[in-house]
Amino acid sequence: MKITHEIRHGICIIYLEGLLIREEVEHLRNYLESLLDQGLKGLIFNLKKVDEVDSVGITLIAAILSLFKSAHVAVSLCEVNRKLRLPVYLSESSDYHLYPTEAAALSALQV
Repeated sequence: MKITHEIRHGICIIYLEGLLIREEVEHLRNYLESLLDQGLKGLIFNLKKVDEVDSVGITLIAAILSLFKSAHVAVSLCEVNRKLRLPVYLSESSDYHLYPTEAAALSALQV
């Protein structure tokens, strides 16, 4: 999995590419935890280039939502690849919002 990010106006946009599966989870968790101390007001996961998410990947996303929420950082997902099937409990979670585009997610978090 390739992970990059950029910060715009206090909002961190995480770009994930590849497979969000068991073998990649530890690296991603460490990467995200390193961002917690940066005083972010928002976090956006751009999932456009994620080809597959397994149950461990889903568990990680849920844990990260909870972790950042407890740090008072708003979390959003955007551009979810239509091939991905996010579980109902995650897709209906009130802990984050799902946006069709990165621009829409960024605009919503800047309010």
